[in-house]
Amino acid sequence: MKAPVSRSLVIDASVVRSAGRTQHPVSSACREVLETVLYICHRAVLTDIIDEEWRRDMSKYSRKWRRFMEGRKKLRRDVEPNNVRIDMKKLSHRECEAVKRDLFLIEAALSADGIIVTCDETFRRAIAKIAQSSNELQSITWKNPVTDGSKWLERL
Repeated sequence: MKAPVSRSLVIDASVVRSAGRTQHPVSSACREVLETVLYICHRAVLTDIIDEEWRRDMSKYSRKWRRFMEGRKKLRRDVEPNNVRIDMKKLSHRECEAVKRDLFLIEAALSADGIIVTCDETFRRAIAKIAQSSNELQSITWKNPVTDGSKWLERL
């Protein structure tokens, strides 16, 4: 069996905000993904903007998870986001706002391993709508803890 490859994941604040100790499906799914990242060889990308969003939105559980990640040196602070231009003509006003609000996730993912973990389906659908015309956007892998679970992390 080959050794697992360490991947750098861009984890949205929607995940760290929702992760908690309750049995609520969203809370437990987000918690399970974060725990899997902690115990498998993967790392989390932490740019200045992501760090700011995390600090503002973290749950009590996520704060503890972050301390463990820092202790194990599993937070990548060396990623310099790529500026990306997105043609938003095909998007609704709501979708444009979602893309503008979280564009930094795409920029970080394109500078890392191209994997975004988010619960924000509006953002994900908006990017899917315009990805056909962009090789950069097509290269991004999107994962939602609620719909995709955490088993995919073991298969990377």
